[in-house]
Amino acid sequence: MQAAPALRRPQVRQVRAVPRPACAQERDNLERAMECYTAALTVRPNFPQSLNNMGVIYTCQGRAQEALTLLTAAIAACPGYAEAYNNLGVLQRDVGAIPQALASYSK
Repeated sequence: MQAAPALRRPQVRQVRAVPRPACAQERDNLERAMECYTAALTVRPNFPQSLNNMGVIYTCQGRAQEALTLLTAAIAACPGYAEAYNNLGVLQRDVGAIPQALASYSK
């Protein structure tokens, strides 16, 4: 009987151009998270995750127009980014644009 080949761990390539902003956001250090997202966008201006996450922070802060700009940019950068559509729907719901929110949720 032949021994089964050893399982190999998947190789994950990590680029650490900036600190981990999501960790700062989870610890409610939104100022630090925003600094990290901004730094990421200087390296890659259309980075959808940073655009989305900044949009979420602005939504939570009641800065609707800035949030809309960032969430729209995240969707433009990655049209299949479901999380950005969901977050856009949350923003639209928050400002009372229910039909638009429902349309965003369905994408």
